[in-house]
Amino acid sequence: MEKKQRYFPLRDADGNLTNKFIVIRNGTDNYKDIVIQGNEKVLKARLSDAEYYYHEDTKHPLEKYTEKLSGIIFQEQLGTIKDKVERVRILVREIANILGLSSEENKILERSVNLYKADLGTLMVSEYPELHGIMGRIYAEISGEKDPIPEVIGEYIYPRTLDDRLPSNFLASILGIADRIDSLTGYFALDLFPTGSEDPIGLRRISGGLLRLLLESSLKLNLRNLFVKSFEIYNFGEKYPLSQIDKGMGFIGQRLRNLLLDRYSIDIVDAVMEVGYDEMWRLKRRLDFISKFKEKESYEKLKKALNRLYRILPKDFTPKEVSENLLSSPFEKKLYEDYLKIKNEIFNDILEGNYEVLLSYDFLNEFSDDIEKFFDNVLVMSPNEDERINRLSLLSLIKLLFWEILDWSRLS
Repeated sequence: MEKKQRYFPLRDADGNLTNKFIVIRNGTDNYKDIVIQGNEKVLKARLSDAEYYYHEDTKHPLEKYTEKLSGIIFQEQLGTIKDKVERVRILVREIANILGLSSEENKILERSVNLYKADLGTLMVSEYPELHGIMGRIYAEISGEKDPIPEVIGEYIYPRTLDDRLPSNFLASILGIADRIDSLTGYFALDLFPTGSEDPIGLRRISGGLLRLLLESSLKLNLRNLFVKSFEIYNFGEKYPLSQIDKGMGFIGQRLRNLLLDRYSIDIVDAVMEVGYDEMWRLKRRLDFISKFKEKESYEKLKKALNRLYRILPKDFTPKEVSENLLSSPFEKKLYEDYLKIKNEIFNDILEGNYEVLLSYDFLNEFSDDIEKFFDNVLVMSPNEDERINRLSLLSLIKLLFWEILDWSRLS
């Protein structure tokens, strides 16, 4: 009624559809009875067709319609919907293995992959493509598929827009991630990137849905690795270079940045994205950490000290192991002790993504002071080459530790 006929359906006080609707016409109220009858006749025909499609479709179980998928083209150079289903099946298994899903969860996903595109072969979805997934869920329930398989099939399509709801079942999220990864990988390989405002394939919409699924879940997945795996599954050979994945990640990065700027300041977004966005679960935790840390008293001191350290390091410097025998000044000895203390006490937490451990780490104030004392009392660029390299190595190791979280030089 809304999309095909541009009518306004009316609902009762409980939100249920009634058998009334509003239609808008131009002109006067002359012949309004004829206009009303005409619109009612058109709508009745539409609903009659839909009812016919529904009854015809339900004469067979949903699984029967998978036979038609080999005759439906996904994309001319990327094969049929059947081909896509088989690729997604391999990718879903890969994700399930990464996440360590149970055998029961694997069975649910396997069956869901078998059926999640089946409704594309039905009369209803052929006529109303926007009902894909929605009808799949209904037909799966009618066919007697066990819970939560209908739910997974029906929810994998969400979110369809940046404002749309997310799946309530995490298995639907996994299927939705795999489906979008497969689509994007194929389009990236073919270099079908949007130009300007033109985006006929909907890459922005697909990538937006993928980003929301990853950002708003706790699934510990590496996006780049999934794209590389998907590229391998396509088996392009030498036809398309793997470098297209890097171009695709650049496109994803721009979409991600725009999405994050609606929620965070530009310096926080750039500082966090600079150290990578392959793992969205880490990125989300980094954003949450620095947003909270900015409110702490120790923030300004640490940022100032780390940036002083950052500015003195040569861009192409490769650190060596610090030699304690070359630490002559008490200030550099103290800074090295600080480094070892932080590395031993919280660095494992940082590597595991537990960045908020820094929020209650009172030692940061002392550490910041020790960095400032080091610079005020130690000549980093010593004329003695061994001493100079040793001091730069110490500073570089500290930088590597804290740049694991974000690029502190980009914070305003």
